[in-house]
Amino acid sequence: MEEQPSTRIVLILDDNPGTGVLETLLQTANDLVDELLTRPRRAQELYDQLPEGVRRQAQPAAGS
Repeated sequence: MEEQPSTRIVLILDDNPGTGVLETLLQTANDLVDELLTRPRRAQELYDQLPEGVRRQAQPAAGS
């Protein structure tokens, strides 16, 4: 299991309707999930589909 960051963020929302805060918050959460989870997983899936020889060439040389 990957180590989780120890930083916590507290968000206080305004009760004033129509400010667009909720939409912005949800879009930001979606962007974070995409950047931190979806893209890395998809990149790994694509890498895993490469032929073994190509994957070996793509790996950095040991000690470099």
